[in-house]
Amino acid sequence: MNEMPILTNEDIDALERSKKALNKQLKSLFSGQITVNFMLEIMWKMITIHPEIGQYLPAPDMNQVLSGKMNNLFYVLCVHIVGIHRSRIIFLDDTERVKLENSTDYQKELMDEVYTAIKLRYNIEGFLKNEPLIRGDKFIYFPVPYYLAVLNTRLIQLIPQLKSTPGLFMDMSNKALASLSLLQDGFVDSAYPICRIIIEEYINATIFKNCPAALAEYEKFSFYDLKHSIGYDFDDEFLDKFDNRLNKVAKNRVQFLHFGWVDAIPNYHKVVKQNPYTFSGVKDFLLSKLQEDAPGYTDLQNLEYYHTMCSGYSHGSISYSKYQILHYFEISTILTLTLTNVYFATCEELGIEKEIDGIDVIGLINKHYQILKVAESKKSTENFERYYKNFNNHLIK
Repeated sequence: MNEMPILTNEDIDALERSKKALNKQLKSLFSGQITVNFMLEIMWKMITIHPEIGQYLPAPDMNQVLSGKMNNLFYVLCVHIVGIHRSRIIFLDDTERVKLENSTDYQKELMDEVYTAIKLRYNIEGFLKNEPLIRGDKFIYFPVPYYLAVLNTRLIQLIPQLKSTPGLFMDMSNKALASLSLLQDGFVDSAYPICRIIIEEYINATIFKNCPAALAEYEKFSFYDLKHSIGYDFDDEFLDKFDNRLNKVAKNRVQFLHFGWVDAIPNYHKVVKQNPYTFSGVKDFLLSKLQEDAPGYTDLQNLEYYHTMCSGYSHGSISYSKYQILHYFEISTILTLTLTNVYFATCEELGIEKEIDGIDVIGLINKHYQILKVAESKKSTENFERYYKNFNNHLIK
């Protein structure tokens, strides 16, 4: 990380003289996204309290400066203030919002959050965009997606060191990054087919953790599937496994191609009688092995619900929703329930600290995930309409 010069008192005095013009430009850029006077108040307080904050941004690169792609400190501060604050005022009425903005405790909390986000920003600097391709919220600057992107970037660096399930975890991480990219650009409904696969791979990985033999078979069947997808006939080894499958009632060869590896799971077919060679069978088996009060049981039930939802988007039975914020809730939830646990398992296997740059990123995700779920619990057509009416930077279909 390259350091920028710390702002001196002379620098701050010079800024005061040009503050009026700068404020006018920032108001123009962020109008319709936030109460701009509140945003500017927080920004200037942060520059005064934390004159060293610029050191966490990349040093100026002449090519970026000349191309107009170089972000300045003022813009970066504002875009983070907007993202974090927007995540906190979803479905608040004007009275509630003003009360929050006037709270000294909240202002301090917001500044601390912005400082932390900027401190971690270098991890995903190349991934971030200033503007989404589809007009609307800059969801990547909302805390849950932002910290998930930081977590996922670190995860991609760690996965090659794993001895178990590195391929599966890497595929999940790559797809998570793709989902976050779609969320960032406003193509939120297009992330569901990818999230559907992430859920399936997460369920599979949970089983493999306790049954290495199933993982070995899964890798074999993945190779059979790859060969078949590029035009090869089924080879003798696969056909022999199909002829000797443990559930002869199930006769769908393609289903067996995708899930024949479940035959390596002890007692699987004693539990799953119907549709054994399907994701539904795998999911039912896993749930049957957990007590309702066991850690992770509720998460798996929720993922079952979201998998069905994702299938609706994947197969076209659910049309595009005009409320992007709804998709933000759902995509963020799916990635939180899967990615954080994958990261936790990776750090556990490698025996390394889970913090990133000394910051408890999982703790931050969990904090803002709870805030997200509270907002989501208030979703209604009336609240969605009011949310978008309060801001003028959205296109509603």
